[in-house]
Amino acid sequence: MKFKIIFTLLIMSSASYADPMNLVNRYVELDYAGARLSSDTYGNISSLSAWEKEPGWDSAVIVSDYSLEVTPDGVAVTYIEHGYCPGGMNDIATENTVIFKLADTIDESVITEPLIEPHVSAELMCEKFKQCCISSM
Repeated sequence: MKFKIIFTLLIMSSASYADPMNLVNRYVELDYAGARLSSDTYGNISSLSAWEKEPGWDSAVIVSDYSLEVTPDGVAVTYIEHGYCPGGMNDIATENTVIFKLADTIDESVITEPLIEPHVSAELMCEKFKQCCISSM
């Protein structure tokens, strides 16, 4: 019985990221929630990418929304960005599209590029980190 439960969990965990859209969506969700801002939460996102570690980011791109779309080149994520925090913020939003490329490893797919700065929710920066970078927050 124990073998059956473990086997089922392994199948479920590997199947959840077999689809490139699911993999990139999970990465972007965790990034948006601040997972790449702290070594305490980085473990939640590290297995989704090919790079072993990231630089110690001094700032983050503030995002109010994002959308995903599968393209022939990878999974395109269009962010609604408000600049950087700390500093460089404004209320005028810009769109920026990043195409995430994936590769298959022995066990699963991972994101191989690009390694971009953290893209974090404006609300999270204001509520959790007390850096309200958009005047409407």
